[in-house]
Amino acid sequence: MCIREDPLMPAPPPLSFHPPLRMNPLNLPEIITKVGHFLPLWKQNQNLGFYDFSPAFLLSCTLVNKTWHDALLPVIWYVYKGDTMRFIPNSVLIKNSRHFQIFIHDRSFSGPFQCTHLKELAIIWWDDQLLSLVRANAETLQDLAWKGSSSPTRVRSSTFPELDYDLFARMAPNLRSLQLSHWTLSGRCFLQFLSQCKQLTNLCLATVDWTDPSPVTSPLNTEMQSYGFPSHYASSHPHQPFQHSFYRHHSSPPSSPHQQQLQYYDSRNVVGIKQLRLDISLSKEDAFTDLVRCCRELEFFSLLSESSEDVKTLIPILRQSCPLLRGIDFISRFSSALGNRDYLSDLEYADLVLCSTHGLTHLKIDIPWLGESLTRAILVQSPFLTNLQLRFYEDRVHDTPMVDAVHLARILEHCAKLTSLALHFSAHSLGMEETGRVLQGPWACTGLESLVLSGVTIVEQGMIPSNRPFPWQVGGHVGGMVDVGGAMRVPTMPGFLQHLHPHPPASPPAQDLLLTKQRLFERVQQLPKLTKLSLNSVTFSLDGITALV
Repeated sequence: MCIREDPLMPAPPPLSFHPPLRMNPLNLPEIITKVGHFLPLWKQNQNLGFYDFSPAFLLSCTLVNKTWHDALLPVIWYVYKGDTMRFIPNSVLIKNSRHFQIFIHDRSFSGPFQCTHLKELAIIWWDDQLLSLVRANAETLQDLAWKGSSSPTRVRSSTFPELDYDLFARMAPNLRSLQLSHWTLSGRCFLQFLSQCKQLTNLCLATVDWTDPSPVTSPLNTEMQSYGFPSHYASSHPHQPFQHSFYRHHSSPPSSPHQQQLQYYDSRNVVGIKQLRLDISLSKEDAFTDLVRCCRELEFFSLLSESSEDVKTLIPILRQSCPLLRGIDFISRFSSALGNRDYLSDLEYADLVLCSTHGLTHLKIDIPWLGESLTRAILVQSPFLTNLQLRFYEDRVHDTPMVDAVHLARILEHCAKLTSLALHFSAHSLGMEETGRVLQGPWACTGLESLVLSGVTIVEQGMIPSNRPFPWQVGGHVGGMVDVGGAMRVPTMPGFLQHLHPHPPASPPAQDLLLTKQRLFERVQQLPKLTKLSLNSVTFSLDGITALV
């Protein structure tokens, strides 16, 4: 039965309408967290240079209400740095450790900690209590630096712990950067672990005992063809385009005994590593050769070693296995057995520089002097070089011809793309005449942004006035005023500073010195992009903010 509405009945009152309440953005946890990232948390210590943990301002913000408290606590405790937080009570650290995402440990406190979502972990002093921390965060770690042993005994007499590869397998999916020191690593197991790391791009190994290298599974030509290289690539010299400019002067390309027996490991499943740094304290025959052969996508290689045999072994492998190599660092450590550094020959240095077949952009090497072969190898890479650092360790004697300046002048005449140049000599080993020769020649690198010269001779000791400041302008643009007074006795600085001073010193130097100073000043004027100049460890910033270090 249908019930009809009585038209005489009064209509029901309309429902009241209330517009939705607008929430204050500063009550949204996401906004509060963003604001918290801009509030001061670390304060620079002006006396010591590092940053101190200073959360007072943010802690006061947590008192606004519960929302602010809960949103800002993860901001305050995002980073745990043991040395700067050592004065915080341990109970407070444990209570708030669940918020840690970056953890830098020292010897101050080892937990127990409650964090389970660490992204970065650095253990610079090992404590067995930290093992539970590593296990609890294995799946989330992206950057790991782990020192496996803190034994005070000498490196060569130490036995380092072995890696827990099951634990590291849990880290493999998310790991992007890995630094290991004072460990015993099995080549077989470690390469298998690397094959599981699809995001790992940065690998650093220091003071590592490399054992049980990965076995050879295929000869050279078969391995190269499996990666898509033509069959003649392995048998021909990789610098074929450059032979007319360098190798035509030699009966055969630079080689070492290790090139005679090259065999390649099965590394087709290891990809992604772009930066590899090796600090070899325990030299072994063929150590790390299997590792370097794995790095098909390597762009930057750094080696620190006291034995030249280490780099001699790796040179041919870098050339054949790392076609994308663009940067090389080779630092020669002092050898206590030899009582000196174990240098390469001039031709071997050239071979190292020519490892890059697609153009070297970064080169930093320690050398006794700059020979003809190394100079020509650098000239081959001159169309690509943007960063060049040469450190000369051998002192010159009076009867030794100084050829470094001539070769440096040739390099500076051709390296047009250089933006950073550093030349370090032993104290005053580059004399005034040689310095003038370097400064006088044409420089193609007019785009230099950083210039470091150490050990050059512009002014002899005793020729610097001890009580006069020197104002400085560069290229007509005021980069700030710099005072070099009696407290700063640096033999290379006031030479070109006094060029602009209205009242020169009462005792002018010799004419040849004036010419050298004038050349340096004119050279600096011709570098419009220069923002950093360092002479004998005195650094000037020319970008409007002047700093004297």
